[in-house]
This record gives sequence, structure tokens and C-alpha cells, in this order.
Amino acid sequence: IPFSEVGTFGAITPFTSLLRNRQQMWDVAMAGPLTGAAVAAGLLVIGLAQTMGADPADATNASSLVSVPTPLFQGSLLLGGITRAVLGEAALRGATVPVSPLLVAGWV
Repeated sequence: IPFSEVGTFGAITPFTSLLRNRQQMWDVAMAGPLTGAAVAAGLLVIGLAQTMGADPADATNASSLVSVPTPLFQGSLLLGGITRAVLGEAALRGATVPVSPLLVAGWV
């Protein structure tokens, strides 16, 4: 069963004064999570691009990649689907997948 809870992306917004109406409350409440989601999506895309361009067999590129267990990609339909579409099915056949640290940062 996929995990469907989105959460707040770590956004905590302290109030220094009362807000005037519900529209202001909505704007403040959504600014943090939307910004966090945009940054995370950007890191995920950059990480996928770096992973696509890196050859794990090359020693200089291999040091910049992190080996991530394959079950991480199998546990999420979104991450697994994006990774399969970008890196191909063969990338997820081993026990670990060498990826850019930015991909991991964008997913976490």
C-alpha cells in the first residue's frame, strides 16, 4: 500500500501578530510547504540529471555517486516511476542503485 500522507515538508510558521482574514492565513500556511515542495522537486530533477550523466564504472564519477538500496525506489510509486522513466528498468535490477546525493536530498 503506497504511503499517501504528504505532511508539511518541515514548514513551521510562527505568528508575531494576528492575521486579518482567512485569505492571509491561507497564504501564510501554504507558503512554507509550497516552497519546500518546489525546492525538493528541483533537487530531485537536478539529482536525476546528474545521475543520468554519470557513469558508475568511471572512477571519477563513482566517487560522486551514493549507493542507495533498491527497496527505497520500490517503496514509492512516485520515486520508483520517475526513476524507471529516467534511468531505465535496468538501473533498478541490482541490490543498490548509484545515484547523485541531490536525488536523495530531493526525495527526503
